[in-house]
Amino acid sequence: MIENLNEDVNYTILVPSLIDMIRMNNMPVDLSRVKRVGTGASAVSKRHAEILFSLGATEVNQLYGATEIGSPSLYKSSTSIDDYPDYLELKNTDISEFKLVNNELYVKSKTLCVNYKDFSSDGEWFKTNDLWEQKGNLVKFAGRSNDIVKLNGYQCSLLLIESTIENNTNLGEVLAIPRNKMGTDYIEVAYTNNTIINKQTLNSMLETHVPVYSIPRKYTYVESLPKTSLGKKIRNVL
Repeated sequence: MIENLNEDVNYTILVPSLIDMIRMNNMPVDLSRVKRVGTGASAVSKRHAEILFSLGATEVNQLYGATEIGSPSLYKSSTSIDDYPDYLELKNTDISEFKLVNNELYVKSKTLCVNYKDFSSDGEWFKTNDLWEQKGNLVKFAGRSNDIVKLNGYQCSLLLIESTIENNTNLGEVLAIPRNKMGTDYIEVAYTNNTIINKQTLNSMLETHVPVYSIPRKYTYVESLPKTSLGKKIRNVL
């Protein structure tokens, strides 16, 4: 944990789950003497960047690939939240290559993490299960293939619901959970910041970001979200 730094640090990486832990527990972390801070290239990373800048960070790097191949191949940096990028440049390097197949990211690398060997593969190319939206030479993280569910016959992105709520409210960390009650599908949202919510106002905000059919029907406060040892949210526990 970085706190009360008394000397300059060139670079540190804080994963999103750790950033949320710092914020939720009001930890006395001072990043003003850290030259560059890196975080993951997820759909909610802009919110995490806001937290890092509020803690004194002067440069935040948006990364992708550091976990998978040890060397990030999607990268952009910013010095304020105003220039924090939604889109990243997709770059093949000497040790890794990326390609999109039906918006799903495949990676081929000399240093591919051994855990990713379990993904279904196409020759030497491995599926990451990450979905990306492409715009010219730029790409934007659009969620995980297993975050897409069918809701009353329509495709619904659970990650889009989560990131929209986390970026536009003070409900803390959010988990969107598909539910089925007497044959009717709906979305329930669990949130970690115990605060009074106005469901009508919240749903009106969501209508400008997500399809109407995917607007949550129920909101439930929980002390914490279930996660894996790597900090990934688990949907099938709550």
